[in-house]
Amino acid sequence: MRSFLTILLFVIPLISFAQTEVEGNGQKTLKLRSKSKVGGSGNFNFAATVGGGAHYYIPKLSKDWTETDGGLGLNMAYYASASLVWNVKEKMAVTLTSGKVFSGIEKRFITEGDLQYTSQETLDYIPVQLGLRLYLGRTFYFEPQIGTSFMDFKTKTSEEHPFGEYEEIQKKNKFFGGLGMGLDIRKNNLAIDVSSFIHYTENRESFGFTDPISYAGLRLQIGYSN
Repeated sequence: MRSFLTILLFVIPLISFAQTEVEGNGQKTLKLRSKSKVGGSGNFNFAATVGGGAHYYIPKLSKDWTETDGGLGLNMAYYASASLVWNVKEKMAVTLTSGKVFSGIEKRFITEGDLQYTSQETLDYIPVQLGLRLYLGRTFYFEPQIGTSFMDFKTKTSEEHPFGEYEEIQKKNKFFGGLGMGLDIRKNNLAIDVSSFIHYTENRESFGFTDPISYAGLRLQIGYSN
């Protein structure tokens, strides 16, 4: 239920941009309020955009933290991203997206109100993603996505930690798949891409996590279109 509500939180704002309209033949078609040129209009164009956003891990990556301090926590992340979009035919485009994801937390172990020790943990990664963008209207699209993430998990403990003060870095590559939806707006040479997405990464006891690394998020990118 929690995952379903999270997805709705991201999807509903996008759907609100669209409206259905009955044409003379009685059939319903999807129209969008934007009057601008769009990627799915049949103009075989190209766009390059940069931007960023945030996502929420489902489920959160650790369930045993007693208190967080000075960070978003590993249940959320911020990221910067860049995308290339090739409109290969009408209503279809191929996309390539990459960037850098930042998430981290300070784990504080407290007994009877007293701080015992801390452990700073971060999960940063660089995803490389391919997508097939299918336009359902002038700007609205669905996009199946696959890719791989180059992950770095870092741990730094305080002197009071049972294992003492130390730093550890683990590196792994993980494949993921997912689905995105959004608005691809083109006007003159300006490209604006607003999207939501959900990704699933298979995970078996990596970085101490036994659950899959799955997340839903929002992204805003702005750039150039020819």
